[in-house]
Amino acid sequence: MSIRSVWILLGMLIPPAAFAQEKVKFHSISMVGLAAGKSGGFGILQTVNGCGYQKWFAGIGAGIDYYKNRSFPLFFDVRTSVAKTNFYVFGDVGYNFSLHDKPAKEVYYTYHFSGGLYHELGIGYKILLARKTFLLFSTGY
Repeated sequence: MSIRSVWILLGMLIPPAAFAQEKVKFHSISMVGLAAGKSGGFGILQTVNGCGYQKWFAGIGAGIDYYKNRSFPLFFDVRTSVAKTNFYVFGDVGYNFSLHDKPAKEVYYTYHFSGGLYHELGIGYKILLARKTFLLFSTGY
């Protein structure tokens, strides 16, 4: 075996071995929440599935938003821990599909609902319930 072949072989084996020290792990986050606004409080159901690496997490999320007119958000979620605490920050961006895409009429005006940009930034706190199971509290805008 030539010296060049040894270097090529080492170049192919060392990076995967070095990366194996840090594991990329699958995570699933299921959320039940409350959206509050001028029209009152309404329920939110969401799930986010993705991968975590060190203190970072990125995934794809979907949900049902019952705020006044039902909608279906489909979004990309990124979150990270704040220092070495149980606090985390997160951001979501995607598209919100309207489930009632038809005109409606109120007493004084007519309105039309359609889909649009979905985005959220927020902060949260996680509490360990069991091994690999957390209760998350978050607020966002």
